[in-house]
Amino acid sequence: MTETRRLGPAEAERRVRAVERARLAVGCELSDRLAERDAVHAALSRLRSGHPVAEVAGRECRGVGHTAGVVGCGPCWELALRRDEAVVVEFDLTGPDMRPDPAYVDEVAVERALAGEQVVLGENEKVAVLGALAELGVAPSVIAERLGVRYRWVQARIGLCTAADEWSGVSELVMGPWERVGWAA
Repeated sequence: MTETRRLGPAEAERRVRAVERARLAVGCELSDRLAERDAVHAALSRLRSGHPVAEVAGRECRGVGHTAGVVGCGPCWELALRRDEAVVVEFDLTGPDMRPDPAYVDEVAVERALAGEQVVLGENEKVAVLGALAELGVAPSVIAERLGVRYRWVQARIGLCTAADEWSGVSELVMGPWERVGWAA
Protein backbone atom coordinates (compact mmCIF):
# COMPACT_ATOMS: atom_id res chain seq x y z
CA MET A 1 0.00 0.00 0.00
CA THR A 2 1.38 3.40 -1.02
CA GLU A 3 1.46 6.12 1.58
CA THR A 4 0.00 9.40 0.34
CA ARG A 5 0.77 12.73 1.87
CA ARG A 6 -1.05 15.97 1.39
CA LEU A 7 0.57 17.90 -1.42
CA GLY A 8 1.42 21.54 -0.76
CA PRO A 9 0.68 24.29 -3.29
CA ALA A 10 4.38 25.01 -3.96
CA GLU A 11 5.13 21.34 -4.67
CA ALA A 12 2.06 21.09 -6.91
CA GLU A 13 3.20 24.14 -8.87
CA ARG A 14 6.72 22.69 -9.19
CA ARG A 15 5.30 19.43 -10.58
CA VAL A 16 3.04 21.18 -13.12
CA ARG A 17 5.91 23.36 -14.32
CA ALA A 18 8.26 20.34 -14.60
CA VAL A 19 5.74 18.40 -16.69
CA GLU A 20 5.14 21.43 -18.95
CA ARG A 21 8.90 22.04 -19.34
CA ALA A 22 9.38 18.37 -20.31
CA ARG A 23 6.48 18.55 -22.78
CA LEU A 24 7.93 21.65 -24.41
CA ALA A 25 11.42 20.11 -24.58
CA VAL A 26 10.11 17.09 -26.50
CA GLY A 27 8.15 19.35 -28.82
CA CYS A 28 4.97 17.33 -28.82
CA GLU A 29 2.16 16.30 -26.52
CA LEU A 30 3.19 13.90 -23.80
CA SER A 31 0.85 11.57 -22.07
CA ASP A 32 0.15 13.28 -18.77
CA ARG A 33 2.14 11.51 -16.07
CA LEU A 34 0.60 13.34 -13.13
CA ALA A 35 -1.06 10.27 -11.68
CA GLU A 36 -2.07 12.24 -8.63
CA ARG A 37 -3.93 14.88 -10.68
CA ASP A 38 -6.68 15.27 -8.05
CA ALA A 39 -4.10 15.94 -5.33
CA VAL A 40 -2.29 18.44 -7.56
CA HIS A 41 -5.52 20.26 -8.39
CA ALA A 42 -6.56 20.34 -4.74
CA ALA A 43 -3.20 21.84 -3.78
CA LEU A 44 -3.24 24.38 -6.63
CA SER A 45 -6.71 25.57 -5.64
CA ARG A 46 -5.16 26.73 -2.33
CA LEU A 47 -2.77 29.16 -4.05
CA ARG A 48 -3.45 32.77 -3.04
CA SER A 49 -4.14 36.01 -4.87
CA GLY A 50 -0.55 37.23 -4.41
CA HIS A 51 0.79 34.57 -6.79
CA PRO A 52 2.27 35.97 -10.04
CA VAL A 53 -0.28 34.15 -12.25
CA ALA A 54 -3.28 34.53 -9.90
CA GLU A 55 -4.99 37.11 -12.10
CA VAL A 56 -4.73 34.81 -15.14
CA ALA A 57 -5.99 31.77 -13.21
CA GLY A 58 -8.91 33.74 -11.77
CA ARG A 59 -9.87 35.20 -15.15
CA GLU A 60 -9.73 31.74 -16.75
CA CYS A 61 -11.86 30.27 -13.97
CA ARG A 62 -14.50 33.00 -14.14
CA GLY A 63 -14.51 32.77 -17.93
CA VAL A 64 -15.62 29.15 -17.90
CA GLY A 65 -17.96 29.53 -14.92
CA HIS A 66 -15.90 27.75 -12.26
CA THR A 67 -16.10 28.89 -8.65
CA ALA A 68 -13.80 26.57 -6.67
CA GLY A 69 -10.71 27.70 -4.77
CA VAL A 70 -9.66 31.02 -3.28
CA VAL A 71 -8.67 32.49 -6.66
CA GLY A 72 -9.51 29.69 -9.07
CA CYS A 73 -9.98 25.95 -9.31
CA GLY A 74 -7.08 23.51 -9.69
CA PRO A 75 -7.50 22.90 -13.44
CA CYS A 76 -7.56 26.64 -14.19
CA TRP A 77 -4.47 27.18 -12.02
CA GLU A 78 -2.77 24.35 -13.91
CA LEU A 79 -3.64 25.94 -17.26
CA ALA A 80 -2.32 29.34 -16.12
CA LEU A 81 0.90 27.78 -14.80
CA ARG A 82 1.44 25.79 -17.99
CA ARG A 83 0.98 28.92 -20.11
CA ASP A 84 3.36 30.84 -17.87
CA GLU A 85 5.97 28.09 -18.07
CA ALA A 86 5.63 28.03 -21.88
CA VAL A 87 6.55 31.75 -21.96
CA VAL A 88 9.47 31.12 -19.58
CA VAL A 89 10.82 28.40 -21.88
CA GLU A 90 10.13 30.23 -25.16
CA PHE A 91 11.91 33.40 -24.10
CA ASP A 92 14.59 31.66 -22.01
CA LEU A 93 13.53 33.48 -18.84
CA THR A 94 14.26 32.49 -15.25
CA GLY A 95 14.28 28.70 -14.97
CA PRO A 96 13.31 26.72 -11.88
CA ASP A 97 16.95 26.47 -10.76
CA MET A 98 17.65 30.21 -11.16
CA ARG A 99 16.99 32.88 -8.54
CA PRO A 100 15.41 36.20 -9.55
CA ASP A 101 17.41 39.38 -9.07
CA PRO A 102 16.35 40.78 -5.66
CA ALA A 103 17.01 44.35 -6.86
CA TYR A 104 14.80 44.05 -9.98
CA VAL A 105 12.16 46.76 -10.41
CA ASP A 106 9.27 46.23 -12.83
CA GLU A 107 9.35 49.62 -14.55
CA VAL A 108 6.06 49.05 -16.37
CA ALA A 109 4.27 48.38 -13.08
CA VAL A 110 5.85 51.52 -11.62
CA GLU A 111 4.68 53.58 -14.61
CA ARG A 112 1.17 52.21 -14.32
CA ALA A 113 1.03 52.87 -10.58
CA LEU A 114 2.27 56.42 -11.05
CA ALA A 115 -0.41 56.95 -13.69
CA GLY A 116 -3.00 56.12 -11.02
CA GLU A 117 -3.78 52.56 -12.10
CA GLN A 118 -4.43 49.93 -9.42
CA VAL A 119 -1.49 47.54 -9.82
CA VAL A 120 -0.17 44.78 -7.57
CA LEU A 121 3.33 45.90 -6.68
CA GLY A 122 6.25 44.10 -5.11
CA GLU A 123 8.41 45.69 -2.42
CA ASN A 124 10.92 47.12 -4.92
CA GLU A 125 8.19 48.64 -7.07
CA LYS A 126 6.47 50.18 -4.03
CA VAL A 127 9.75 51.79 -2.99
CA ALA A 128 10.29 53.13 -6.53
CA VAL A 129 6.79 54.63 -6.61
CA LEU A 130 7.30 56.05 -3.14
CA GLY A 131 10.58 57.64 -4.26
CA ALA A 132 9.03 59.26 -7.32
CA LEU A 133 6.08 60.60 -5.36
CA ALA A 134 8.25 61.85 -2.48
CA GLU A 135 10.46 63.61 -5.02
CA LEU A 136 7.36 65.42 -6.27
CA GLY A 137 6.45 66.48 -2.73
CA VAL A 138 3.38 64.26 -2.39
CA ALA A 139 2.36 63.92 1.26
CA PRO A 140 3.31 60.64 2.98
CA SER A 141 -0.33 60.01 3.94
CA VAL A 142 -1.36 60.24 0.26
CA ILE A 143 1.50 57.96 -0.75
CA ALA A 144 0.47 55.40 1.88
CA GLU A 145 -3.11 55.46 0.66
CA ARG A 146 -2.12 55.10 -3.01
CA LEU A 147 0.22 52.19 -2.28
CA GLY A 148 -2.13 50.49 0.16
CA VAL A 149 0.50 50.47 2.90
CA ARG A 150 0.68 51.87 6.42
CA TYR A 151 1.76 55.44 6.99
CA ARG A 152 4.65 54.17 9.15
CA TRP A 153 5.92 52.06 6.24
CA VAL A 154 6.15 55.22 4.12
CA GLN A 155 7.78 57.23 6.91
CA ALA A 156 10.39 54.52 7.49
CA ARG A 157 11.40 54.51 3.83
CA ILE A 158 10.96 58.11 2.76
CA GLY A 159 14.47 59.13 3.82
CA LEU A 160 15.92 56.37 1.65
CA CYS A 161 13.92 57.46 -1.37
CA THR A 162 14.87 61.12 -1.31
CA ALA A 163 18.61 60.49 -1.64
CA ALA A 164 19.32 61.91 -5.10
CA ASP A 165 22.06 59.46 -5.99
CA GLU A 166 19.83 56.43 -5.25
CA TRP A 167 16.76 57.67 -7.11
CA SER A 168 18.10 59.67 -10.02
CA GLY A 169 16.02 58.86 -13.07
CA VAL A 170 13.04 57.42 -11.21
CA SER A 171 10.85 60.31 -12.34
CA GLU A 172 11.88 59.57 -15.93
CA LEU A 173 9.88 56.33 -15.69
CA VAL A 174 6.64 58.30 -15.85
CA MET A 175 5.30 59.37 -19.19
CA GLY A 176 3.56 62.69 -19.66
CA PRO A 177 3.00 65.74 -17.49
CA TRP A 178 1.98 65.22 -13.89
CA GLU A 179 -1.20 67.22 -14.27
CA ARG A 180 -2.43 64.78 -16.92
CA VAL A 181 -2.02 61.73 -14.68
CA GLY A 182 -3.41 63.40 -11.56
CA TRP A 183 -0.21 63.74 -9.53
CA ALA A 184 0.27 67.49 -9.65
CA ALA A 185 2.62 68.58 -6.87
